Amino acid sequence: MTGADNSPQRPSITVADGDGQVQVRKLVSKRGERAEITTGDDRITLDALLLESLSWQRSLDDLATLLDDGTPVTEDPTPITGGDPVPDSEAFQISNEYAQATLSHVRTAAGDGVRVATHARGSETTLGVPTLRAMAAHADTFAFSEFFTTPVGPEDTPLEGPH
Repeated sequence: MTGADNSPQRPSITVADGDGQVQVRKLVSKRGERAEITTGDDRITLDALLLESLSWQRSLDDLATLLDDGTPVTEDPTPITGGDPVPDSEAFQISNEYAQATLSHVRTAAGDGVRVATHARGSETTLGVPTLRAMAAHADTFAFSEFFTTPVGPEDTPLEGPH
């Protein structure tokens, strides 16, 4: 499928609240697949492993501490789990040799969000518009590597270690 400018269209999800839109779209390059989160002014790209690390978070409080301004995350009314798929919105996958994450548009009682799910691990997290906006404004993806350390990371799960 191509757009009017003959460049390939990439899968994307657009969510909005009273403060504006956030777009999450798939990027493919020589560096692999990434999810780009953009507000128009701010932009961050995350690979499949970083998306997976988001999916296994049980609370967004840890994410809030990693961001330059975590207040929008802690005040985001969107529930971290749940939501119904939005009709006519297609999910898309971001993958690499280590991980695969599926991103989908969901609707919750508090508004729209993006579900990040990793089926191999059986984990998922819903990110609301304020959280996505705060993530896009954070330029340093290295900060997300904190999710790979115990007790935030995968060793604190029934599958990989005691709570």
